[in-house]
Amino acid sequence: IWGLLEAGWSILGLKKSPYIEKAPRTRLGHGEVCRVWHSEGAKMSDKEVEVVVGTAGSGKTRMLVEELTSIKRRRNFAAEQIAMITFTRMGRLEFATRLAAEWGCTVETLTRGDGNIRTAHSIAMRQCGIEHDDVLGDGKPAERWIEENVGPATSPAIALWDVARNRGCSLRDAHRRELWLTGDAPDYLLARKAVERYERSKRLHHKHDYHDLLGKFAGVAFDIDEGHRRVTAAGLPPEIGVLAVDEAQDSSPLVDLACRRLSEASTVKRVILCGDPFQAVHAFAGGDYRLFLGWTENRRTMPRSWRCPPAIYEYGERCLRRMKNGYFDRGVAAAEHDGDVRVARDIDSALRQSVGESRL
Repeated sequence: IWGLLEAGWSILGLKKSPYIEKAPRTRLGHGEVCRVWHSEGAKMSDKEVEVVVGTAGSGKTRMLVEELTSIKRRRNFAAEQIAMITFTRMGRLEFATRLAAEWGCTVETLTRGDGNIRTAHSIAMRQCGIEHDDVLGDGKPAERWIEENVGPATSPAIALWDVARNRGCSLRDAHRRELWLTGDAPDYLLARKAVERYERSKRLHHKHDYHDLLGKFAGVAFDIDEGHRRVTAAGLPPEIGVLAVDEAQDSSPLVDLACRRLSEASTVKRVILCGDPFQAVHAFAGGDYRLFLGWTENRRTMPRSWRCPPAIYEYGERCLRRMKNGYFDRGVAAAEHDGDVRVARDIDSALRQSVGESRL
């Protein structure tokens, strides 16, 4: 896929994202993991940084809970000195619930106020001193605000702008990429005008969206034509002792920059990034699994999948081996319980067989 993308870039004369210097050509971890463009002055040499690769059902969540609990007890950290970055509110709630049970505190202690079991956007909002009412979320109220202030049927243009900001590229490059990948994108000139109205309306009403929050905290300003430029970052990183990032394979360059700024705090002594490059599902929105693999060469793999029995695990690996670039054998053992792979006539019959007619 990356070979085709590079060919497309070359044919169309597109610039690659400034965040990515080189796409991997061979197995991951053999000298061509992408270099991450991060803020100047970041010092990681005095921190213990580890990348943990865990396949489906390998117990990544349990491992992180146990690891953070052990660190908290050994170093006598307060709850707010441990940061756990998740990508969804559901993920945040799951971690906070488990940690609260282990640490003898409430979920609210970990997720509100000085608590740091949050999404990257939530931490950025707090550290930059932005009020919740000034943030455009991702629900119906935000959709109504966009329709009233930008215009009807402008969501595809705003979504394209989101991808451009996630990737650090211009709106034009994001538009060409969308056309090349899907063959379907809004008219560029109309999209550009919608984005200009969107940014103008946000300034007028003192509103910020999620990408603005990350950009302010990471020290990135967005430009429709140039993609991005570096600016002075807003706020200060919280004084945490350990930073953990879950599902790190879905980090975009923008999210990665925000996480790196969190790790730059002088108080941070340990950084753990946990993910699986073969479970990356947000490339369409700018996610790039190579980013978290590029933090350090200090890498370990969870040894077993407790979910996938041999037949199913091997079937999945056979699919992954068909990748032209990027596949590597993680050396993971399958679960010990039985399971099999069956061929269904169609998806409807497969669903009926697996979950039952009454639940469809």
